[in-house]
This record gives sequence, structure tokens and C-alpha cells, in this order.
Amino acid sequence: MIFEIAIVEDQATASETLTDHLDTWAKERGHQISCHVYSSGEKLFATEDIIKKADIFFLDIRLSLEDDPAIMNGIQIAQNLRNKGFDGEIIFLTAFTEYVFQGYEVRAFHYLLKPVSFEPLMRCMDALTKDHSNQCYIFNDYKTTLQIPYNEIICFTSLKHSVDILTTKDIFKQRSTLNTIAGYLPDCFIRCHRSNIVNMKHIYKIEGTTISLSNHLTLQIGRSYLNDVRKAFMAFAVRMR
Repeated sequence: MIFEIAIVEDQATASETLTDHLDTWAKERGHQISCHVYSSGEKLFATEDIIKKADIFFLDIRLSLEDDPAIMNGIQIAQNLRNKGFDGEIIFLTAFTEYVFQGYEVRAFHYLLKPVSFEPLMRCMDALTKDHSNQCYIFNDYKTTLQIPYNEIICFTSLKHSVDILTTKDIFKQRSTLNTIAGYLPDCFIRCHRSNIVNMKHIYKIEGTTISLSNHLTLQIGRSYLNDVRKAFMAFAVRMR
């Protein structure tokens, strides 16, 4: 696979170590990568073409100048990326575990504790490539067949004899059942109700029995699904190694 990677890290030694680890991982796994390093969010957004072509962003959460209110921290950079339409993967770099839960809003793929060592990074990148190796859901309504990227699917909702596929761009109606569809979905999808399957990448938060999604839609978790959903979401959202 080929990945364009952007790194926002203001410590030169840390960014050099990360790029070296990424190069080693890519060579061992037979992938191709191109890394672009920026020392601040301001420098990143001054060259916005990278937002269009990057697949992965590594963002240091606590940049050394963040005490200056004019300097963006990693969370703010991620928010700006999402606001500008970036739908790829965001991986945070942090020395402080309390920042983990702030990543829900921006759908962070992973957190790596600094200083980043090779083994945790390898596991993170292996998990990412596994997610990307089968990237699309095949939609077929007997007239049209198309590929819908899994990252764009927010949820599946059962309506009598059909299923609505709600994506970030459109809604597709397919004559099928949730049980049938569930058998084709990757691990980022979880059944939360007899009528709904959600993409955990689009969960903003879970509060009580209510799921808040990235498009501001809320869904109720069925009582019999509650424990499984909470456990699955925590395992998915807090991918600490």
C-alpha cells in the first residue's frame, strides 16, 4: 500500500525518530510511504494541498508554544482538519494519557505515547493497514452497484424489509437485513440495537444509553447491547499500546 503521511511535531529529534520508525516499518511490510514534517499547525495550513493528498496525520497534542493562544495544539489542528473535510486517519502523539478522551470528537484512530518506540508504532500501523485493506462496502440495489468507503458510512438502519445506509454524503436504501450486512463489515462496526449498526469511527460520545454520532444524529442503545457496545467502543477508541 502507498501512504502519504503528514507529521506535526515541533521537536526535531521526535519527528526524526518517528520518520525513521515509519521508514523501517514500511520496508519490513513492503509498503511505500512519503512523510511531510511540519513544526506547527500554522505551517501545515499554509500549505493546504497536503490536506487533500495525505492519508494519515500524526499530531503532537502539546506543542511547546501552545501557551500562546495564537498557537494551535494538536486537538485544535485535528478539529480544523475535520472542518476542512479531511476524512483520513489521525494519530495523536502525547506524553499524557488524560488527553485520550478528547480525541472522540475528531475520530482519532490511535494514540501513541511519547517518546514513540518502534513496537507500538508497528502495531498501530499494522492495525491501520488492516482497516484499509478492505476499504469499501459493495452496495447493490439490482440496478446499481457501487463501492462506498467504510470511512464514509455512519450507520445502517433497518426499516421493515430494507436497510438505509447513512453516509457522510448521502443515504442509500438496500433491500437486505442487518444480519446479512453485519457478516460483511469490518471490526469498526458494532450492533447497538436490533435496528441499527454504527461505525465506531463516527461515534462522538456515549452517554447513558444514547450514542451521539459525527453528523449530530443520536441513536439509542438497546438494553441487551449496552455492555457489548461500551466495551467495544472503549477498546476501539482508546487504542493505547
